[in-house]
Amino acid sequence: MSYLLFSNSMENKIKRYEKIEFLGEGQFATVYKARDVETDNIVAVKKIKIGTREEAQDGINRTALREIKLLQELHHKNLIGLLDVFGHMSNVSLVFDFMNTDLENIIKDNSIILTTANIKSYILQTLLGLEYLHLNWILHRDLKPNNLLVNSSGVLKIGDFGLAKLYGSPNRVNTHQVVTRWYRAPELLFGAKQYSTGIDMWAVGCILAELLLRVPLFPGESDLDQLTKIFGVFGNPTEETWPDDLLELIESLLVLNPIKRKECAECLQLPFFSNKPPPTLGSKLPLPKNIRNAKDLEKPSLKRKLLDAKPLMLHGHERAITQIKYNREGDLLFSASKDNKPNVWYSLNGERLGTFNGHQGAVWCIDVDWTTTKFMSGAGDNTFKLWDCETGKEIGNINTASSVRTCLFSYSANMAVYTTDKAMKQPCEMFIIDTRTIDESIGHQDPILRIPIKGARVSSILWDNLDEVIITGHENGAITQWDLKMGKEILSVKEHENLINDMQWNKDGTMFITASKDHTAKLFDAEDLLLLKSYKTERPVNSAAISPIMEHVVVGGGQDAMDVTTTSTRIGKFDSRFFHMVFEEEFGRVKGHFGPINSVAFHPDGKSYSSGGEDGYVRVHTFDSSYFEYNFDY
Repeated sequence: MSYLLFSNSMENKIKRYEKIEFLGEGQFATVYKARDVETDNIVAVKKIKIGTREEAQDGINRTALREIKLLQELHHKNLIGLLDVFGHMSNVSLVFDFMNTDLENIIKDNSIILTTANIKSYILQTLLGLEYLHLNWILHRDLKPNNLLVNSSGVLKIGDFGLAKLYGSPNRVNTHQVVTRWYRAPELLFGAKQYSTGIDMWAVGCILAELLLRVPLFPGESDLDQLTKIFGVFGNPTEETWPDDLLELIESLLVLNPIKRKECAECLQLPFFSNKPPPTLGSKLPLPKNIRNAKDLEKPSLKRKLLDAKPLMLHGHERAITQIKYNREGDLLFSASKDNKPNVWYSLNGERLGTFNGHQGAVWCIDVDWTTTKFMSGAGDNTFKLWDCETGKEIGNINTASSVRTCLFSYSANMAVYTTDKAMKQPCEMFIIDTRTIDESIGHQDPILRIPIKGARVSSILWDNLDEVIITGHENGAITQWDLKMGKEILSVKEHENLINDMQWNKDGTMFITASKDHTAKLFDAEDLLLLKSYKTERPVNSAAISPIMEHVVVGGGQDAMDVTTTSTRIGKFDSRFFHMVFEEEFGRVKGHFGPINSVAFHPDGKSYSSGGEDGYVRVHTFDSSYFEYNFDY
């Protein structure tokens, strides 16, 4: 009778977990994705082959028993959860939380950008889970990227406890044949039989380095080769290649003497985890295309939502818009136009607040300082002007030898940069000035720094938040870094084939996006000008911006003004296009302008964006809630 009840119970267990798909197979186990019919939750079922009595004596089932015993007693958000256990015939099935991917897949996926904040989040979650294990006197003994599992919400869980073991007994002798070789601590390679938490900490250090390098740090082919690679690598990373706080964490983990390796609790107190940027929220962590947003397949098309967005129409210019910019708070939107008169608007309701009167030619560039105290403009009338934001009064004027093409405040607003075009025998030049000493009546000012630009003229410009480096985009598609202390070029790259119309920062200033006449927008690393991503269209791109809160970019363009032969929005491609920043895929368009879009900008809070076009209109588009709730299926 008892056997019958037991048999029925096992049959019920098997029926409870409805197989969905096969996930993988190892030497001793097969893993399936399944649905728990009682809860409707998705789970992973690991069916372990116990084998014959002889095989069991060889220890094939020991890992399963060890895993069951430990996971039944361990409960932490960063450890894989064992939900159920049942046996059938010669198999034991373990039911786990379903995890969509692992860190190895994320590292190998070239479409994913791993920022410092992303890496910080993954390592923080790893250390929190590992700290819990060590506090419970358990060594994992097999930490590696494919044992660090990640779900679609960005939660990382440590998995595979087949080699995990209690530690702490001073007389206990352990095997040194643990941990996959590439993540094996030096003492294990030397054959140590007594070891502690240091072996797990070393593995975390190797994983951290792999997140940074995108390849294993010590890929040894044998134990001897592994030791050779370890001793060959030490000392190579420098403060110039990795930040001080990150280097401190790596050096704390990859210590040859296991006694001196820091514990989890000590690592978690290091400055790396409290310094900016903060760890990326789990829901914002990048995931591989095949598993991203699988739970949201039933949601309505985001493209449809974007097309349905109803904008505010700001009409006050008589000619084409050349540039738009928000102030830091986002309550004001500034616009420049070929009609000579920059305007300022309330971004919330589209009401025009004022006009800056004084230029006699097309205004090509504008900027506003972070306190919304000063406003600047550069124009085709060969003048650079500084204005009081509150009164609209001109407080500074510099006459130039040619048109002012770009202008920008430094972070402190005590300095400004502007560039002038080539004209006749006049070269393109870059000027750095002190905004505190400029005077309206003088008409000129001796610059702090004056740099003649050899070759192609400057067509766009950025200034870093330390006031030390300026990045210029040029009409031939080149991008150049300038050291302001030295007044010299640092680095130049050429990834575009034609004029760069616009460049804009991401929120933290680590990356920037370019817009080019060669029909592309491109994402670059700010430090080394490394090309990260490219967004392609059928027409010239005049402007591009990066969302401050989503992994989105918006690009605007259509045709060059001189090439416009029709006002048809369909033929002219006069629409804003939205791309996923990481996957480079277009997911939506917004039409409305009757001419090329010359400038786009995200609101600082990321809840809306604006576009300015050749038609003289500025359009402010506010996203509805579905835009932020939607997850993309790639």
